[in-house]
Amino acid sequence: MMKRLLLPLCTLFVLSACKKDEIPPVVEIMGNNPDTVYVKIYSQYPDAGAKATDGEDGEVAVIVTGSVDMNVPGHYVIRYSAQDDNNNFATEVERHVEVIRAQGDYASTENCSSSGANNYTTTASSNSANDTISLTGFPISGYVTRAVVREGGYRIYNQTVSPVMDIEGTIDCNGSTMEVSYTRTDLQGPGASETCTATLKK
Repeated sequence: MMKRLLLPLCTLFVLSACKKDEIPPVVEIMGNNPDTVYVKIYSQYPDAGAKATDGEDGEVAVIVTGSVDMNVPGHYVIRYSAQDDNNNFATEVERHVEVIRAQGDYASTENCSSSGANNYTTTASSNSANDTISLTGFPISGYVTRAVVREGGYRIYNQTVSPVMDIEGTIDCNGSTMEVSYTRTDLQGPGASETCTATLKK
C-alpha cells in the first residue's frame, strides 16, 4: 500500500522539478524617460541605461539598440530588452530622447548680488554649426556663448557688451532649462561688479 502511494508522489515531484522556466525577465528603464537634451552639449548621449531582473536567473544582461546623434536635433529612440538562460525574451521598452536647440522664448528669473531679483522674457537662438547660443531681451542682451571644452554646458567668454560692461560666466543646459551664472563688471564705474545667476525655462 505504501509503495502505491509513494510512486505517484515521486512522479509528481520529478515532473515539477523538470518544468521549464517560461517566465521572461522584466526590464526597467533608469533615468529620465522621455528625456530632453541640448544639441552638442555632450559628445555622446549620457544614457542612464536599464536593468533586467529574472525570477530564476536574477539580474541579467540588458540588450540595447538605437542611438542618439548629439550633433543633429531630432527625436531618437533607444530600445532595451533582455534574455534569460532559458531563452525567454523580455518585453522591449523604449526611451524617447529629444535633442533640441536653444530656440524660442524662455521665462527668465535673475538674482544678482547687488541689483537683486528680476524677471524677463528671453529669446534664445542657437547656431550648432559654430556651437553658439545668443540671448536677447536678457539683462546682458547681445552676448554670445560658445561651447566650452568640458561637457554639459557653454562658457560665456570674456565678452564686452559695448560700451558699459564686461561679462564672463557659464550656461548649463538640462532638459528645456538653462542655468546661467555670470559676473558683470561696470566698465564706466570704479571697477564695480556683481555676480548673478538666472534660470531660463521654456
